[in-house]
Amino acid sequence: FKLAAEYLERAADLCLDDDAPGREDARVFARAGRAFYKLNDLENAKKHLSSAVKLDPTNDAAHEMLSSIDNNL
Repeated sequence: FKLAAEYLERAADLCLDDDAPGREDARVFARAGRAFYKLNDLENAKKHLSSAVKLDPTNDAAHEMLSSIDNNL
């Protein structure tokens, strides 16, 4: 998961360069957040999952992982 997290973080950074990041970009942030979550890097997981939810408030999986992180911090 470590290598995946690194690549997904780079992809998320590229999404921020878009003029209007949207729902499709939210998936990249959610996947990065999930990878960091699996690595138990909850700080980075929360950062990416929060971005995912901001871009796509209907992303239930990202909401669930954020709740799980908040319950563990």
